[in-house]
Amino acid sequence: MSQPAPSPVGKIIFLVVLLTATIGLGVYTIHSAFTALHSTVQDGTTTQPPAPHDSAKQ
Repeated sequence: MSQPAPSPVGKIIFLVVLLTATIGLGVYTIHSAFTALHSTVQDGTTTQPPAPHDSAKQ
């Protein structure tokens, strides 16, 4: 007796979950990179920390 071919539903579900996780990780990575870049640019151009007064007197 030959067994019937297994339904590909499990394989499709696995591939959908894998694809969703891959896309989610990519979006998270890109978002985190742009957030870090934006905060670096913002910190570098907006406000500089004031210089200590003691170092100016010496």
